[in-house]
Amino acid sequence: MEWIERAPAKINLTLDVLYRRADDYHELEMIMSSVDLADYLTFTPLKEDKIEVFTNKAFLPVDRRNHVYQIIKLVKEHYNIQEGMLVEIEKKIPVAAGLGGGSTDAAAALRALNRIWKLNMSVQEMIELGMQVGTDVPYSIVGGTAFVSGRGEIVTPINPMPSCWVVLAKPRISVST
Repeated sequence: MEWIERAPAKINLTLDVLYRRADDYHELEMIMSSVDLADYLTFTPLKEDKIEVFTNKAFLPVDRRNHVYQIIKLVKEHYNIQEGMLVEIEKKIPVAAGLGGGSTDAAAALRALNRIWKLNMSVQEMIELGMQVGTDVPYSIVGGTAFVSGRGEIVTPINPMPSCWVVLAKPRISVST
């Protein structure tokens, strides 16, 4: 059986970097909102204990450098899962554009694995696991419009953005965000 999970991109409506914390991260305050642009992930459970990731973009890593791979490995270790997972990522969110593509894919993987493997993780448990992969993952788990603070792990939903058009322009240069 295949499971499909939508992974919406995010935009930062505000971003305030307050100070450098003792752990070398920055204390942040942001307002983020999900947009219609999304990646689509298809999950197929495997009886063999392995992780396979495929994507429609040849330049994306599909090994331990990939956030989806990292999440699957983390969940398998945390819950002692002895079966595998095949994931196909249909990438539509531009890479290195500040739209949270890797993080939203990781969050989609967490949501899907929670259902597929019947883990009954709470949102907070998914946030804690997601933070081990990236600081935008917690927001991407919750989605919608939210006030995000701390390193990114404190996500408070707020009233949704009014319906509007947003123009996203991605130049040919890439910036690791």
